[in-house]
Amino acid sequence: MYRFGFLLLVAVLLAPDNAVATPLLRPCKVPGVEETLRCGDLLVPENPAQADGRQIKIHFVVLPAIEPHAGRAPLFDLAGGPGISATNGASFFATDGSAHRQHRDVVLVDQRGTGESSPLRCAELELAGSLERMYPIEAVRRCRKTLERHADLSQYTTTNTVADLEAVRTALGYEKIDLFGLSYGTRLALAYIDMHPERIHAAALMGVVPADVKMPLWHARFAQATLDDVFADCESDVACRAAYPELRNEWKRVLENPEFDGPKREAFRTLLVATNGQRRLPPLIHAISNGDLEPFTKRFEGSSSAMFSEGLYLSVICTEDTQTITTEERLEATAGTFLGTYRIDEQAAACAEWKVPSAPLQYGKKPSEVPLLVVTGDRDYVTPVDWAKRTVAAFSRSRLVVIPKLGHFPEGLSHMACLDGVIGSFFSRGDAADLDVSCVAEMTPLPFELSTKDGATVRPQAD
Repeated sequence: MYRFGFLLLVAVLLAPDNAVATPLLRPCKVPGVEETLRCGDLLVPENPAQADGRQIKIHFVVLPAIEPHAGRAPLFDLAGGPGISATNGASFFATDGSAHRQHRDVVLVDQRGTGESSPLRCAELELAGSLERMYPIEAVRRCRKTLERHADLSQYTTTNTVADLEAVRTALGYEKIDLFGLSYGTRLALAYIDMHPERIHAAALMGVVPADVKMPLWHARFAQATLDDVFADCESDVACRAAYPELRNEWKRVLENPEFDGPKREAFRTLLVATNGQRRLPPLIHAISNGDLEPFTKRFEGSSSAMFSEGLYLSVICTEDTQTITTEERLEATAGTFLGTYRIDEQAAACAEWKVPSAPLQYGKKPSEVPLLVVTGDRDYVTPVDWAKRTVAAFSRSRLVVIPKLGHFPEGLSHMACLDGVIGSFFSRGDAADLDVSCVAEMTPLPFELSTKDGATVRPQAD
């Protein structure tokens, strides 16, 4: 399964040919990785404007090149979220993704506030079930008060994370680096490119989040558009259409069910995140429309946001996005959608309690010559193709690859290894021109699921 750059990351460094040896690194063992890796910690100012102020730890892991080639830029793989620990994904590069470190190092840096980088964790928020309210105000307040005892929550931002990444690059002695980012990782990568273009050899992005979009303003609109596409896909699929000829009408009945409230609708939205989740929706919608929510709720048994650092998420999103959303924008962007204003309302209320100043990002306003590859799916419920087009337009050496039926996460299609090959080739060449992407045509979605996971089958019906 293709997971290049997604949620988890860790690394090891054996003094690469294009870097200097550093006492920062120590041998370490990482869960899920048989190799002995090398980990490092770097102290940086919590507030970069106050060099003599409080220091925080930035943790990173480096996986060394299997067959080092002099001059090959190391890969910095930036995690999503914001709030995901990058170092948790080392197992991918140690196993299925080892081709990406065949001739160069892979560096995984926990973003400040995540993993082992002075984490901002909120157990009362992270352990709540996915079908519960997102941000109970009392829980948000308790979390803020706890974290404020040892952290300035206004300093855990994308801009300051870029400074941390640059400090790690400098400490490890790399002259230039490659960047890969998925979802929020793309915003971090674009900010890094804007601030340090001379340090970037090439960058590849999936699910681009431009600086000027206000998250989560468009979640409801794009989720609705993606769901409409899923309905159309089912109608054009012989087996799915036969099994669920009234799927759109069944969905209308779902929305009339008072039990299908805001938290459940938000949970349903997350099922759209990947293509395989989208292909499982028809039987769930059918069951809910008949008053049976059990197949749906079973999908979320034991689920939570424990993989996220909620404190870091709120610090970033509240500072850079949510607090700039106006009432008019909120109503316009959510009108006619199944989610409505629920997600924005929850996040806005949490941000009001988080009490960090609004400071929208300013990058992306100047052209760039950094080689850029952008991959996006046309069934992406978070970051649409139009955002990718806007991004590549600012880069003179860019290439956009749109993959039909691919969702926000890189899974659920056949021949997913195609993406690894395309991205690996791009980084090897350092240029997107004449890049062979013909294998994308072989990437097709899995068949629609026509029964629920508990084995209940759906009898095909006539058109």
